[in-house]
Amino acid sequence: MGMDWLKRGLAWALVALGALVFVIFSGIALMLWALNQFHWALVAVPSVMLLLTLLAFLTARTPIDSAHFTELKEQMNSDLRALREAAE
Repeated sequence: MGMDWLKRGLAWALVALGALVFVIFSGIALMLWALNQFHWALVAVPSVMLLLTLLAFLTARTPIDSAHFTELKEQMNSDLRALREAAE
């Protein structure tokens, strides 16, 4: 269970870092394009970062296996039943 949360946390951190690097690289590419002529690398470098960010985003959005929480759900249902009976 802990590894799932850790993996997702690292994936979200990579999404944030990748988005930041993509924005920085895009800004640098725009400035270089304004000063010089167009070159394919000005599109390729930010595109690679965008692709890596999207892959990290897809990894971060994977649902957590709810089988880990079956015992907790059963305990909460039992507690709710006990509270309802006590309220009557």
